[in-house]
Amino acid sequence: VDGLLFSGGDIVLKGDFDTVTIRCCTFDPGTAGTSSTFAKSVDQRDLIPCHLWVEATVRQLTIDRCILGTIETRASGEIENLEVTDSILQALGTDQAIHMVTGVTRLTRCTVLGPATLDRLYASECILNGVVAVDDTQDGCVRFSAWSRGSVIPRKYESVEIPPAAPLFTSRTFQQPGYAQLLPNVDRNILSGA
Repeated sequence: VDGLLFSGGDIVLKGDFDTVTIRCCTFDPGTAGTSSTFAKSVDQRDLIPCHLWVEATVRQLTIDRCILGTIETRASGEIENLEVTDSILQALGTDQAIHMVTGVTRLTRCTVLGPATLDRLYASECILNGVVAVDDTQDGCVRFSAWSRGSVIPRKYESVEIPPAAPLFTSRTFQQPGYAQLLPNVDRNILSGA
């Protein structure tokens, strides 16, 4: 899939796939209106978050230069290798940005807004702005990244701890001009512990 904007429903992968590649796409992560409703579209429909559900076996799922809502497995679905590069993944409410009970997750230059549950993790140059729970901490590495306090992650190299949901961004609201844009003073705040 290349260059697709999808909003108002979920994407479900059924069947077995060797490789699925999603490139330069936006799967609307949703924008909360109030605590119990979603923002409205021009035709007054709720802008509900778009989830990517995997209900099959995907040996290699590649996400490149995308904005996505949650990536989750269900109904015996399995992702053996998830590779996400130069992307933003966002979860709203109690959802998880990524939920994979098996398989390897590789994140490179990504921003993850919300919690995640993973089996194995390799992360480089990422912002993990939610608590991440990794099952196999003996495998993997988090390097040159910011990770949230309370996370259970593999060995860390040249990385910093931040509070969960730390105020690092101009906006966390999808479709706002400053969405996932780092604040000008974010480095100073992280180094000072603010």
